[in-house]
Amino acid sequence: MRAGSSPCWQWPHSSGLALPDTVIDAAEPVPAGAYTPTGSAPLQGLPAFCRVHGTISPVPGSRIGFELWLPQQDWNGRLVMFGNSGYSSAIAWPQLAAQLREGSATLGTDTGHSGDDPDFALNRPEAIVDWGHRAVHESVMKAKAVMAAVFGQPARRAYFSGCSTGGQQAFMEAQRYPEDFDGILAGDPGHNRTHPRRPAVARQASRTTSTRPSSAPNVMCTDRASTRSGPSEKRSIV
Repeated sequence: MRAGSSPCWQWPHSSGLALPDTVIDAAEPVPAGAYTPTGSAPLQGLPAFCRVHGTISPVPGSRIGFELWLPQQDWNGRLVMFGNSGYSSAIAWPQLAAQLREGSATLGTDTGHSGDDPDFALNRPEAIVDWGHRAVHESVMKAKAVMAAVFGQPARRAYFSGCSTGGQQAFMEAQRYPEDFDGILAGDPGHNRTHPRRPAVARQASRTTSTRPSSAPNVMCTDRASTRSGPSEKRSIV
């Protein structure tokens, strides 16, 4: 850490920083070497870092988890966040580890739920919003505040990288929250959700035809141009 910074395990008690709607569940030092996050294989060759885990609840029914890793020495001034895959809440631990080795602070979120089954959305409208866009935005905003308190200065650059659902998250950030990141990498974005899900909906409708009352309405799936994402902002990484 740089001169004037505060060790992350002392920060929750000494910085005086208030994070709205947020509970810091962990702020602890991790020694150099191997580290095994929950649900991950051991990650080898890591520098010493501060692990910060928090839970954000911006509205009732929302519960967003985030994990922030801060290098204890030689921070390069960057924050790098990685997206998720499918409907999974899993954080991209190997990618976080790779950037930590390069001297960056690294960040991930559980997108507001646990597991990889889309049933998380049943009767939970706020969880859908969290997964769709709010979890990334809330996580990076809280992470920036924590970093400023720990390092004594804000991040010089912030980047986001994601593929598939992570690509969707990247598009949402560029379109809804363009000030969150200085550079965004969107790989194979899964943002046109009605197109890949159309066959599955049709199959489900056909299974229920034989048991559906004769008075029930028919189900028709359409694929319209209006389902496509709007214009995106292209930015270069510096």
